[in-house]
Amino acid sequence: MLPVMLLISILLGLIPLAGVAWIIVTGTMTTVDGLFESLIMLSISGVFFLNVFWELRDRGLQSRALQATTLFRRQLGTQRSHAQSSILSRKW
Repeated sequence: MLPVMLLISILLGLIPLAGVAWIIVTGTMTTVDGLFESLIMLSISGVFFLNVFWELRDRGLQSRALQATTLFRRQLGTQRSHAQSSILSRKW
């Protein structure tokens, strides 16, 4: 049941973003109506994406993604440090 809730929240978070994109494409962003309509849609989208964030945090999926990102950065940093040390060890 929870994966369905997560997918519905993602879908309901993307729909207002499509509305904001439509407002930008049609050029009504510069009107007062377009401004407030886009602010309302961004708020609605933010609420649904906050729900997605909380669901992922409660399941522990966010921490797994964070661990994978940290591991990738460490590997990238190790590769950079090896490249830097090989450049610095060259004698011109």
